[in-house]
Amino acid sequence: MTNRLTYYLEESNILNEAQFGFRKGRSTISTLARVKDFVECAKEGNKISCMVSFEIQTAFNSIKWADIKKQLVACKVPRKLARLLDSFLRDRSVVLSDGSTWKYNIGVPQGFCAGPVLWLLIINEVLNQDNKNENVYLQAYADDIALLMKATASYHFKEMSREIILSWKIGLEILTCALVLIRRNTLSLKTKGK
Repeated sequence: MTNRLTYYLEESNILNEAQFGFRKGRSTISTLARVKDFVECAKEGNKISCMVSFEIQTAFNSIKWADIKKQLVACKVPRKLARLLDSFLRDRSVVLSDGSTWKYNIGVPQGFCAGPVLWLLIINEVLNQDNKNENVYLQAYADDIALLMKATASYHFKEMSREIILSWKIGLEILTCALVLIRRNTLSLKTKGK
């Protein structure tokens, strides 16, 4: 099931080119190369650049099944495969230590090898935002998201990042956030945990 879904998404070119995690032929090196190209382009245009890095908390455990199903439809996943995934994500429950049963509809079931590819479906929606601003680039490596921006002055970055983050249509719980500000010859780094 996982291989069929991965094959379909890759062969149909559904996954955003800015997603580097959980995909063949992509690595941290290719991720860093895109960051380097963005920063060099900013310098050539006499601009400064900024990267805000987000680590998503419990990414696989916080995926809403309704969001997965919505993405299966949006990506036109073949009906038989979509039904198989739907049946796997339906009527699941856990028996708690006190003997009671808890039904759940969020998170990837424990041991389900499709977790990474289902996460790709979810994060794909964020990466596919209709961003017409050439001064902004969004990329992801697994459950880490990098928002890169370039501007003539650093005070622009607050509003630019705010607009992008508020436009995300899915709820993501951010564990840590790091800010890297790159001026002509200096580098500043700030990290903030939850």
